[in-house]
Amino acid sequence: MKRKRVLMVERDTAASRRLCGMLERGGYDVVTAAGADGALEEMRGDGEVDLLLLDAEQGPGGGCTAAMAGLLGERRIPVVFLLGGPAAETAAGVPHCVCVAREAEEPVLLATLETAIAFHGAAGGLPGHGHARELEDLRVRENRLARIVDNAKDMVFRMTIPEGRYEYMNRASESITGYSPEEFYHDPLLVKKQIHPDSIGYFDEQWQKILAGDPPQTYEFKILHRSGEERWVSQRNVFERDGRGRITAIEGIVTDVTERVRAEVRRQAVVEALRESEEKFRGIAEQLSDVIFITDAAGVIVYISPATMGLFGMRQHEIVGRVFTEFLREDQIPVAGAAFARVIESGEPQRTIVLVMKRSDGSEFFGELTAKMFTYGGGRPGTLGLIRDISERRRAEEDLARSMEDKNTLLRELQHRVKNSIGMISAVVDMESMRIDDESIRGVLKSIRDRLTALSSLYDLLFRSHGADRVQLHDYLDHICGYLVHTYLAGSERITVHKQFDPVAVTMKTAVPLGIIVNELFTNSLKYAFPENRRGAVSVIVRRVETELVLQVTDDGIGLPEGAGPVNDRGLGSVLVELLTRQLHGSLHVQPGVGTIITVTVPLSPQDMASP
Repeated sequence: MKRKRVLMVERDTAASRRLCGMLERGGYDVVTAAGADGALEEMRGDGEVDLLLLDAEQGPGGGCTAAMAGLLGERRIPVVFLLGGPAAETAAGVPHCVCVAREAEEPVLLATLETAIAFHGAAGGLPGHGHARELEDLRVRENRLARIVDNAKDMVFRMTIPEGRYEYMNRASESITGYSPEEFYHDPLLVKKQIHPDSIGYFDEQWQKILAGDPPQTYEFKILHRSGEERWVSQRNVFERDGRGRITAIEGIVTDVTERVRAEVRRQAVVEALRESEEKFRGIAEQLSDVIFITDAAGVIVYISPATMGLFGMRQHEIVGRVFTEFLREDQIPVAGAAFARVIESGEPQRTIVLVMKRSDGSEFFGELTAKMFTYGGGRPGTLGLIRDISERRRAEEDLARSMEDKNTLLRELQHRVKNSIGMISAVVDMESMRIDDESIRGVLKSIRDRLTALSSLYDLLFRSHGADRVQLHDYLDHICGYLVHTYLAGSERITVHKQFDPVAVTMKTAVPLGIIVNELFTNSLKYAFPENRRGAVSVIVRRVETELVLQVTDDGIGLPEGAGPVNDRGLGSVLVELLTRQLHGSLHVQPGVGTIITVTVPLSPQDMASP
């Protein structure tokens, strides 16, 4: 069968494309014209036109020439008017015309065109041969239209005016309102009963306009579904008038727009929340002494808070529109450029950086800058940041650093002088011991010398270290043990020495007592554990066990006499070890038996636990 040809006159390009697609899928060939003149030229040409689909505002009285109206009369082709918006009733004076909403769904549009062509044929517009067959075709098309309309998602109805009685309604009323068409036929007031109380006044106002002959073609109102659920509907109307222009019937389509209205309500809520958020942001920004700014992706400042006068010596309007790097010292521009690029590319917040910035008078200040990726103006990428003048803090930090350096310098000098003084005393004691013949006195003087040497070693380590108040305990104890081995063994290999020290940094308050304790215990093992050139081994171990230091001095020598202290006698050495252990709040344990095992456990103070 030959495809029918439709001439569509529609000025709205988007609507024209949509309608063309639906018609072509429905089996029609479509020719388009943007206005009346183009339509006349097409109709007067050689091409056959089976139906005119006409924008209502292009019809007679709406911009079409008298010649077009006459041509429609001559050609006797069916006309379907597209209604929408504020278009007026334009069907009057045009033969065999039918109306359809511009927004109609595809099945409704196609059924309307088929009906218009069928009615036109029944009225005598088609050739007279086969008139019975054409009437049968008309009935088939009417049945098809009825099925399409009855299964449409939108509610389609016809109502008489002024009675307000429904002559037709499709089954979509059940899904949209919860009521069947039969219930609407039986109760003309049902439509008024289902109107939501919030919309009754609005609905009554529109109804009065219809009765007055000034009807709205489209309006929206809220209803109560039979279930009690609130719903929003949109009603589009086509009006039938009598010879005097009075409205006698309404043919309309009701669409459930609840989701659209809810989405709009949600959108408005989001917009309102954003507006309130922006107002709060501006309120906070205007009260801060720090400067908040927003730049676009190119670094141009699109917003800056009012504190600019105190920071830059310029007003807001003098800064907005300028590139951020204009306010940086030249050597800082690459640093800031790289930071901003990382923020936009990665979307991650930029860690705080300090830049040297410029004021309007050319003076410089230290600006602490934090920025993060930010979208503004409909999703355009940029950065949101904060600038804080930290010049005073920076100067205070530099003064403090200089003060600390001066203090450390003085402390190192003091340590150096103490070390030299202790070394001098140690040398004097050593020389005196060489002049004395009494071995017991010489032994006492050598013990004093060893203790002084231990202290001297500590101050030497402190002087050579970066810190002025902390010492690496393992280095210090290793130094003491090495000195004692050199002093008492003098290269002899008869005693094997094993040293094991966990790396730990402690304060001088802890290091000095521990150094003297190790000096006393290790010296005691070297001097007394292996008489008569006996061979053996001595072990010095310091381990860190959680919050404690465990010092253990072990030898496999002759052992301590019964009842002896941690050293062979009850002289100064034993007294020192016990006093210093108590000073460190530690514990001392001497294990009896073959050889000697002495364990000193010392708790670490919070200062010792801190990182060096």
